[in-house]
Amino acid sequence: WAIVPPAMAAATVNTTLYNVTITSEPTGASAFINGEFYGITPIHVQLPPGTYLLELISKDSGKWTTSFTVPGTQIIKVTLKSEGGSSST
Repeated sequence: WAIVPPAMAAATVNTTLYNVTITSEPTGASAFINGEFYGITPIHVQLPPGTYLLELISKDSGKWTTSFTVPGTQIIKVTLKSEGGSSST
C-alpha cells in the first residue's frame, strides 16, 4: 500500500522503513519528496529515517513546501488554498 521508489529501495534493504501518509485538501496535488515525484495526493509512502523536503503542487493552489523528519511525522495533512496560501496540521 506504500510507494518506495526504486532508487530508495536499493539503499534501504537493511534499514527500517516508516509509513508516512500525505493528504491534501483538495486532493489531487502532485507530491514531491526531496525533488522526486511520489504520486498524487493522497499518498502512502515508506521512508527510512531522515529529514525530507516535501513539495505539493496544485494547478489551482500553487506550490507548498515544508520539511519533515522520519521517524516522528507519520501523517501530513495540508489544506491548499486557492489564494496561493496553505496551512498544515
